[in-house]
Amino acid sequence: MFKSLKAWLSFEKMAVPPLIKFLFYVSILIAVGFSIFKIYHHAFLDAIVQPILFLLVFRIVFEVLIIQFKQYDALKSILSRLDD
Repeated sequence: MFKSLKAWLSFEKMAVPPLIKFLFYVSILIAVGFSIFKIYHHAFLDAIVQPILFLLVFRIVFEVLIIQFKQYDALKSILSRLDD
């Protein structure tokens, strides 16, 4: 139990996912800000379409980052088992 708690609290486990979440939420704020900017400049169709495309692209990027992190974590656990 304590070994898993120590692994859960380690820096490597906790550093990447919150960073990815932070970047995702920042991208949402950028998309909303861009939409408000477009509405202010009377480009209503752009205000609807461009933030949606922006969020879709960033969703793909963050999914790739999460998959790469999970692969790294799995390979690291396999390597630690082989060392033991």
